[in-house]
Amino acid sequence: ICGIYLVPQGQSWTSDDAAESYWSNMKSTGDNTRERPYNGLYSRLTTKSNTYTVHVRAQALAQSPHSPAGIWVESPSHILSEYRGSYVLNRYIDPGDTTHPLPDFTAPANYNKSLDDYYKYRVLETRRFTP
Repeated sequence: ICGIYLVPQGQSWTSDDAAESYWSNMKSTGDNTRERPYNGLYSRLTTKSNTYTVHVRAQALAQSPHSPAGIWVESPSHILSEYRGSYVLNRYIDPGDTTHPLPDFTAPANYNKSLDDYYKYRVLETRRFTP
């Protein structure tokens, strides 16, 4: 990620005006070339990909009866149980869903609707880590 030049190599931009000035002098550069570095980064830096892994560490804790009320005293003996693992999640859209059908996004009444409201999620893999 660090080796991708978001500012063209050899350039130094200190403001949006400097960037606009540079690109106005490079009219033959297509938008696809200007946006290519971001397209390569986007799926690696966001959860907008459709399959991703979530790592989990959860603990059931108990407060010591000798601790003052409302104050947590950190101690390993207060851990009742622990779960560590991971889940592989898949995000998808079911075009055949009759209970929540996709609207016609080209209709003016649906211009402000988001596809995000129609995603469903499923767990593809569950893995428990052993201590």
